[in-house]
Amino acid sequence: MPAHVHAEIEILASPGEVFAFLDDPANAPLILPQLIQILSVEPLSNGGRRVRYTTRGRWGVICEWASEHIEYQPGKRVVTQGAWDGVAVTATREFSRTDRGTLLRADLSVRVRRFGLGWLIEYQWRRPMRAELRRLLAETKRQIESGPSND
Repeated sequence: MPAHVHAEIEILASPGEVFAFLDDPANAPLILPQLIQILSVEPLSNGGRRVRYTTRGRWGVICEWASEHIEYQPGKRVVTQGAWDGVAVTATREFSRTDRGTLLRADLSVRVRRFGLGWLIEYQWRRPMRAELRRLLAETKRQIESGPSND
């Protein structure tokens, strides 16, 4: 059974603004400190993209990922599947209008297929995955609500 976590946050901006921020690859380094480099971005027929990128893992391991949007509804819902060396990730983002802005819901599911004891690794990853997902949402909120940087 894959490791699955969920988090949500309200952001004081429209669903379109929150979607646009998260959909722009140029913003990825602002919310993903582990990102090293975006290697390629290719458009898909569904309006989404296929992206190859490198990240620095928990123990300093450099990982090359490939991900693509398998469902792409701008301002409403995006589902992305990605993979790296026997690890499969499905991430879902849903955008709902609230009285104050947008409720951003995020679900993350990880399956380890490389090791015979993948279920044990998946179980151990739940807590750090939840913490990282919450951190990512909080940083997204901070970046959007603080406006563009003059750096």
